[in-house]
Amino acid sequence: MPEKTQKKTGLKEAIPVVKKSISLKASYMCSLITRADIIVLATFLVSWGVKVANQHDMTAGDATMKSMYPMMAMGVFSLFAFPVIGVLLDKWGRVPTILLSVFCAAAGMLLISVSPSPFSPILYLAVLLAGVGMAGSIAGANTLATDASPKGMVGSILGGVNTMQPIGALFFIAAGGYLFDKMGPGWAFGLKGVASLVLFIWLFMVKGAIQAEREGK
Repeated sequence: MPEKTQKKTGLKEAIPVVKKSISLKASYMCSLITRADIIVLATFLVSWGVKVANQHDMTAGDATMKSMYPMMAMGVFSLFAFPVIGVLLDKWGRVPTILLSVFCAAAGMLLISVSPSPFSPILYLAVLLAGVGMAGSIAGANTLATDASPKGMVGSILGGVNTMQPIGALFFIAAGGYLFDKMGPGWAFGLKGVASLVLFIWLFMVKGAIQAEREGK
């Protein structure tokens, strides 16, 4: 018998599917907004440190290095956060875990936005919260999207989910950079925190619909 040719699927075929699924919309929005956190932190924390280096009697090189310490702490913490997030996704549920992660991401960014300096100890608490948010947004969005994807379209759907990351990063870097220069460093993080908070509120409002869709699948 001749081998059956599989129907090719891609992002074009995935778009109508995403439009009809609240679970996939949630996954895409989560990726769009929260996965830019690490890029926003790395870009603007260092820029902020260099900007105020003279005020703290530091050279630009010393300020750059000291600004990176919270990022290093976040990297180490995220290493341990991913397995915990994985367990929570299975035991506690997809949506509750994503909600917790997005809330932590919002809290971390808003905490940085009100920090008195890029060298304040409060930044370590903020990046730990952001680390939970990053781990949850990556694992949670991918898991929810995989669950909601029709058979034979998992790759296309996940490709779309991951495409949202650079789109979100470009927006928040551009908008955050403008706010950083015009209104102050804290505003770049505040923008990101507010966006994550709005996402949290929206996810909370549609969590029932997501659950109903998952149960009916």
